[in-house]
Amino acid sequence: MEIQSPLGMQDILPEDVPLWKKVESAMHRICALYRYSEIRTPLFEFTSLFTRSVGEVTDIVEKEMYTFTSNTDSTPISLRPEFTAGIVRAYLQHSMHKQKAFQKFYAFGPLFRRERPQKGRYRQFHQFDIEALGSYSPYLDAETILLASDFLNELGLKEYKISINSIGCPACRAKYREALQNALAPRIGELCQNCQARYERNVFRIMDCKSEKCRAIAAGLPPIQQKGILCDECRDHFGKVFSILKATELEDRVNTFYAGQTTKAPKAKSIPNPLLVRGFDYYTKTTFEFTYSSALGSQDAILGGGRYDNLIEELGGPKSGAVGFAAGIERIILALKDTKTQLSFKKLPKKIPIFIASVTEQEQKRNQEQDTILRDAVFKITTQLRRDGRPADMDFENRSLKAQMKIANKLNYKYVITIGSDELKHDTVKIKNMNTGDEKTCPRKYMLEYLNGYDIVNLAHSESKEIQRLNEFLDLYNKAISLHQSGNENGAADSLNEAEKILIELKIDDAFLLSELYGFKGTVERNIEKNEEAENDLIESVKKNNEYALIWFVLCTVQKKLGKEDEAIKSFMKAYEITGDAWSDWAQREGNKKYFPSEFLERLKSEVEKQYVYDASGTQNVKNSMNK
Repeated sequence: MEIQSPLGMQDILPEDVPLWKKVESAMHRICALYRYSEIRTPLFEFTSLFTRSVGEVTDIVEKEMYTFTSNTDSTPISLRPEFTAGIVRAYLQHSMHKQKAFQKFYAFGPLFRRERPQKGRYRQFHQFDIEALGSYSPYLDAETILLASDFLNELGLKEYKISINSIGCPACRAKYREALQNALAPRIGELCQNCQARYERNVFRIMDCKSEKCRAIAAGLPPIQQKGILCDECRDHFGKVFSILKATELEDRVNTFYAGQTTKAPKAKSIPNPLLVRGFDYYTKTTFEFTYSSALGSQDAILGGGRYDNLIEELGGPKSGAVGFAAGIERIILALKDTKTQLSFKKLPKKIPIFIASVTEQEQKRNQEQDTILRDAVFKITTQLRRDGRPADMDFENRSLKAQMKIANKLNYKYVITIGSDELKHDTVKIKNMNTGDEKTCPRKYMLEYLNGYDIVNLAHSESKEIQRLNEFLDLYNKAISLHQSGNENGAADSLNEAEKILIELKIDDAFLLSELYGFKGTVERNIEKNEEAENDLIESVKKNNEYALIWFVLCTVQKKLGKEDEAIKSFMKAYEITGDAWSDWAQREGNKKYFPSEFLERLKSEVEKQYVYDASGTQNVKNSMNK
């Protein structure tokens, strides 16, 4: 007999290793944007840790753990079947909660469960794990869901579905347990053997059974949202998570935060999944699951998680909230192979991490409704910065502004954005330099441009002693933004020309930062009909960073005005390659319609249809966007 690996084990062969590395690279990048710190825990723990956390009557503890004792110690130890318990144990053992109560971790590595092997499921498997410890905030629930969504989108796996539910607090669960047992009592004999045992020991697990017969019975069970089960606090928390996700205005994600809907589903017809549960006893309130079915068949879950507000206290720590998720890497690899996704990631530019702080209710004597509006705005800006490729974080503990600034300083943030009721009223933000104490107010719509200016100065500070000249550059750059905003394009062009001279003098050669400057300069020159100069600067910009879709769009309009229609088509196709249908929103802005006459749109539509293949729905969407 040939030597073989044990049942349920797999080898990661050389031809697959590059794909694994790219998945790991995406994980590290997304966690850096969300300011999660990597943690590495042992492969095995004392068995009691898992029985206390995961639950004694779960399949994992009863049937699936690899448990053994050493020759010198009779205390049983087990190979880790999941990450959460070990990370919470490390958080408490090393008194990390005393140094800083709220902490965010991520982990990657092998786990072990003795279960029946099937497609994408092995006895040694790998997970990407997220744990945020020390907060009850519903904004944290929303953040973890967005992080998971960003991770899958980064990998090109966009056709997933998300189910989300609340399973309530322990008091709600007790009521729901009784309601489920009452509903199931007349049909116990119809359940599979495992679920008949679960009826008394852990009735919630019946709703997660993979047996077709049990799933059909589970579909008729009463939802936890029915009147009288969820308490007001749990119901309000669940509702707030949904409202936060909607407020982010992320079309490609918000439409998926409901059961049974794809990323293109109509928002109005979406509903939560009232029967979603998780496999571990420690979950409370929010639970969620991402599925991707094409490559995985019925076992289509690729990521799942939720809130667990009692686990830290149950393991000997303080009463404290927490939320997290785990993603199955083997299943993600299968999905990537199925979609034949070509993963190629551009090098991330150097961007200064930003902390976003809010002026709290007590400090401004606002009512709770005003405070909620403010925190929604903070979360929205934090999300916007991360989507722009900038590491960013916010407060999840409802601290005072003074306490927020203190923690930002402790974590070495160079810049902090602050938002209060005045900033909300005037649609502005304040950007504070934590080293000098200087504070500037800028229009919120130009926030990203201001921060890009700070990036340039920060990069140069580390490479040059010409601080005075760099400050002059920043003043010119910010002046150009203000002039551009007020419609003084000639003045903006003059300021940018002077700013460019300083970068040339200081020999700043960072490609991304120069791309920003030349892209801005070319846009301004286009607006004052200096089209040849605009084309030269825009070409310089895309040479430095050819993944900036908006600059390709602007270059397309300039080349069209210069009569270079073939070049304009090529520029447009590059932008379309990056963003797809999103170009139509930009083209429809009032100031941009003049650049896209109907005959030019027809040619663009023709080029797109030649080079791209869509399903019936996708093609119609492209045509509708272009016809607009």
